[in-house]
Amino acid sequence: GQISAFNGVVYVQVSDIQAGCSKARDLGGTVVPGFPFDLPDGKGAVGLVVDPTGHPVGLYSRTPMAPTK
Repeated sequence: GQISAFNGVVYVQVSDIQAGCSKARDLGGTVVPGFPFDLPDGKGAVGLVVDPTGHPVGLYSRTPMAPTK
């Protein structure tokens, strides 16, 4: 279903947020628009994907995203 403020989201720690989002997409998930993004003060990055059945899954990395060239 549609993601709302009342959905619970479980976050899985990944070493590379961009690679994690890409892998989720390769496996049939959808990356939610606006994700991934870096957390303030360099504390890491988060991503949000929706699996093929509609369940949201959060991704967290302690490392911020690599700068884009």
